[in-house]
Amino acid sequence: MDISTKTQQFSDFYEHEVDALFRYVALRVGNRDEVMDIVQETFSALWEKTVRGDTINIPRALLYASARNKIIDWYRKKKPLSLEQMTEREEGEKLPFDPVDTFAESRIILSIEATQVLTLITALPSQYRDAVYLRLVEEMLPQEISEVLGTTAGNVSVRITRGLALLREQLGLTPPRQKKHESV
Repeated sequence: MDISTKTQQFSDFYEHEVDALFRYVALRVGNRDEVMDIVQETFSALWEKTVRGDTINIPRALLYASARNKIIDWYRKKKPLSLEQMTEREEGEKLPFDPVDTFAESRIILSIEATQVLTLITALPSQYRDAVYLRLVEEMLPQEISEVLGTTAGNVSVRITRGLALLREQLGLTPPRQKKHESV
């Protein structure tokens, strides 16, 4: 494949994924400049792999896995707190970052209910949070999510199911369930 074809395919992929990746990183980092840097670094790394001719089976999964690793690296370098501590919010606290573009903002926050669900997703226990977010918000398939999280698709499906059960409970849609020791 020649470079102009690779460039066009990458450009199309970038246009399709940049907003979603920006949201994914923004929910975890909060600082707009840092978010932009991480998104740029993530796409740059993908472009380098594309130019080298590396085989990329699931580019979207690779993109999110790379972004996730860059977020973890950023927290290790810059922050003394863990990623889980930084994503925890007090009840009623706004997202740590307000989008500048009003059109993008309206797409991110479709309604008060969507904001509530997004807040509840970020408050889920860490073993469910990313799986549920990637499935509901980014509409990734369990196989793609398994590539991002480095686990099996079956494990991802269990995490999504359990995370959704917790969300339903928090929204008052189902009665509280009894606590069990869950290690998935």
